[in-house]
Amino acid sequence: HLSNTSKHIALFKAFEVEPPKFGHIPLILNSNGSKMSKRDDGASLEGWQKAGYVPDAVNNYLSLLGWSPKDDSQVLPMKEIIERFDLPQINRANARFDLEKLEWMNYEHLRMLPMEQYRFMAASAGVEFGNETDEYITAALASCQDKVKKIDELPVFCSFYFTDDFEYDQAMALKAFAPENKVPFIQLRAKYGDIETFTPESLESALKALADELGLKVRNLVMPARCACTGVKVGPSLYDLMTVLGRDRVLSRFDKAIAQMD
Repeated sequence: HLSNTSKHIALFKAFEVEPPKFGHIPLILNSNGSKMSKRDDGASLEGWQKAGYVPDAVNNYLSLLGWSPKDDSQVLPMKEIIERFDLPQINRANARFDLEKLEWMNYEHLRMLPMEQYRFMAASAGVEFGNETDEYITAALASCQDKVKKIDELPVFCSFYFTDDFEYDQAMALKAFAPENKVPFIQLRAKYGDIETFTPESLESALKALADELGLKVRNLVMPARCACTGVKVGPSLYDLMTVLGRDRVLSRFDKAIAQMD
């Protein structure tokens, strides 16, 4: 605290030791302007650790509370923060802790992580990879990295990649597996069975061509396909995730879904 600095200097002089140079940054306040206490959001490092925040993101955010580079850059690695730190750029006004901004910054760091580190964080968050190959795990996680904003959301978000035993979202399944969707979906299954190379481009092209041929909206085929493959509405790109799952898994899940349409 600024009020204690004179006492610290006096102690250094009393022990005949050269005092260091002191610097002070403004207080960190809550978003509403009240004084932050240890019980408030953002005050606990342990809380950030348990929530799976990227350490570099937390360091990045905290470094910008009370200081900013001259060009107002936001997402910075620690090495660059150290190189660019400039004492005159410290603000005089108190900083306010903005949890929403921290979460945005965490996402920016999370989606740029090297895959090895992302995979480590995924495992620490509870993603169970089973006996899948490294190539499959990497492809599955890569399809999620741009979508998941917090690592603790990843186990649920990507679970369909690592198990065939998942439940369908009932509201979605009610629409996706309606009886009138059965025949078109069977035809989509046949189209996918005939595709030579299972790629996002070939899967998308086949689905859209079939929708056009049948006079259907694309979503009439997309929704059953997504529900069959993942069980939920939200996830990676449908064509990307089907490519990762591979032909055998996709067709098997389509068959299971078709049986639900009776």
